[in-house]
Amino acid sequence: MEFVRKLFDTDDFVARWACGDWSAGLAWTHMVSDLLIFLAYAAIPSALLVIVIRRRDLPKSKILLLFVAFILSCGLTHLVEAGMFYFPVYRFSALMKVITASVSLTTAVVLAYSLPAILDLPGIRDLNTRLRAAMESERAAMHELERTRDQLEERSAQMTLHARRYGDALIAARAVACRWELESGRIVWEIGFADAIEATGGSVSHRLVSWQEVIGDEAADAMRNASEAAADTGGVVDIELPLTTIPGHALRMSARPEGRVAGEPRMMVGMFRIIRRPA
Repeated sequence: MEFVRKLFDTDDFVARWACGDWSAGLAWTHMVSDLLIFLAYAAIPSALLVIVIRRRDLPKSKILLLFVAFILSCGLTHLVEAGMFYFPVYRFSALMKVITASVSLTTAVVLAYSLPAILDLPGIRDLNTRLRAAMESERAAMHELERTRDQLEERSAQMTLHARRYGDALIAARAVACRWELESGRIVWEIGFADAIEATGGSVSHRLVSWQEVIGDEAADAMRNASEAAADTGGVVDIELPLTTIPGHALRMSARPEGRVAGEPRMMVGMFRIIRRPA
């Protein structure tokens, strides 16, 4: 406790000027050098501290904080040494040296322990090489995506053109293409039904939904029986059925079953024309 109580007490010591035969030049050389060392040792950890605060993504930043403490304690020790020529606070000087020694040894141990991990960190040149490679890879991927997009746009345009031509051909032939569920008779999609109806002089206000609504329940049952027979034998349905929606007309159907998919309803796909029945 006495050490702490007399930490800044100078009564037991004399100023360094009185210890030995100091010339003015030698004494001021020591003081100015220690002061300059303190200023440098204060500037360096300040810069390191700014780096640690602003670059929180830096690896091993705790080691930099240890260097801040180590360099700053060394600088304060030199500042105390410069003042010893006038203020012989030898107890405080001893305390500063203990602190500096402790921080120095701690920094050395931590640095030695972390050295393998630091050596494994990629260098700036390696990082730049990896970054350039990643950018080249991304540029190549973007080029490939653009090429694929152009191909898809061209293919989509071709499919649209083919679909338009297919539709025009169906209209010219007054034919209808369709796909439906075998058991229920529900129409999944159809092309050309409205145009085929209009060609007969009739009109339609909605899309084709099921066979029952255009050929009636009895004819729909006949179509289902023919479709089931074709599905069992792998044959083709070729049938003519009367239209209940347009008197004096019938549909001439040619269709085949699609391959069966587990868990899905059996499907039929085919084409038909609306024809006038003989009087």
